[in-house]
Amino acid sequence: MKKVLMILWKDLFKPFLDPRPFKEAKTLINNWYKLEFLCLVHKNNFKNINIEKKEINGIKVNYIYYNAWKLITIGVIKSFISRYNMFLKWINIINKYKPDIIHCHDAFTLKFWAYYKKRNFKIKLIYDSHEICTEMWQSKFESYYTKIFEKPYLKYIDILISANDSRIPIFKKIYPILENKKIYSLYNYPELKDFDFERIKKEYRNKINAKINDIVFLYQWWLSSWRWILNIIKAFENLKFDNWKFIINWWNNIQINNLKNYIKRNKENFVFTWYIDSTEVENYMLASDIWFVSLLNISLNNYWAAPNKLYEYMMTKNYIIWPNFEVLKDFILDNKIWNVVDFSSVNDIWKILDSIFKIWTNIIEESKNNGFRLYKDKYNWNVSEKKLLEIYKKGF
Repeated sequence: MKKVLMILWKDLFKPFLDPRPFKEAKTLINNWYKLEFLCLVHKNNFKNINIEKKEINGIKVNYIYYNAWKLITIGVIKSFISRYNMFLKWINIINKYKPDIIHCHDAFTLKFWAYYKKRNFKIKLIYDSHEICTEMWQSKFESYYTKIFEKPYLKYIDILISANDSRIPIFKKIYPILENKKIYSLYNYPELKDFDFERIKKEYRNKINAKINDIVFLYQWWLSSWRWILNIIKAFENLKFDNWKFIINWWNNIQINNLKNYIKRNKENFVFTWYIDSTEVENYMLASDIWFVSLLNISLNNYWAAPNKLYEYMMTKNYIIWPNFEVLKDFILDNKIWNVVDFSSVNDIWKILDSIFKIWTNIIEESKNNGFRLYKDKYNWNVSEKKLLEIYKKGF
């Protein structure tokens, strides 16, 4: 039985579950791999580093808590000491566990495990890159800083896992050394589930006082400017129709309150919910009719996004309004399951909304059912699970 150590620079379960590494871990455990998780969690204090070992949902998790960076001089010194001690504890854990495979989920942990592999070539190293880290929305300094962590250490990896096919050529262009590496794509499809659609829809629509004929829209995740949430609100305020509810779901109270103050018209139609656990989030998804996935084309990472949420919306029978990026435009329109819009234009968003209210008939319902069938047949974790096991079997 091969031993796998998965590494994540955050808590796997808080503030909410990170589904990709969780599903990967469960897949490997259920298929005769011995697996433990190492989560590196920062704390804003200077107490001694603690190690906690827990078993959560069948996964053994080692937590190492370390001190966050501080700008004051003494804070920087203590942070360096903290991180050095953290590294020693990593080495202690890995020496005791003796893994055959290290599966790294972050660019910033890659350097440590590449350093370890340099001295122990028997260990296999997987870099599971959820993002194109150097091409995210960030300053030039941050991008350069990220390259310092990625570029020198990629020569030590055995396998690179990309979140989708579209990003693989980008990785190779940024890092030519990857031309000689094994690279696979692994899509973060949702697990196959059965829902009591009618019961949940009725219960949660009652919670938000939605009437029978109301169209329920849903937006969740970041309330930042590059998500175009203010443009969406403006478009709703310009609508002549009033048979709608717009659920805005997030966990930051300050951002929510700022957004509430921005709304001037139809305030009763906007519903703010707290982003709690994954089950509660799914229930609001099931209660909704239409989801917004609003992204700004400000980086290659955004443009070549791995659309995890897209497949979750298919799972919950939602009609999707998606940004007009070429990478997914054909997929969306060819399958006749959603529509695309330029989220930088309030007028374009308004036109889409206006047309939805005018043609809300079997056409929309058919699109939602098309998406659900595609989820059941092609875009679920059973497909990704087979791919992950194939990567582990053929990759080494």
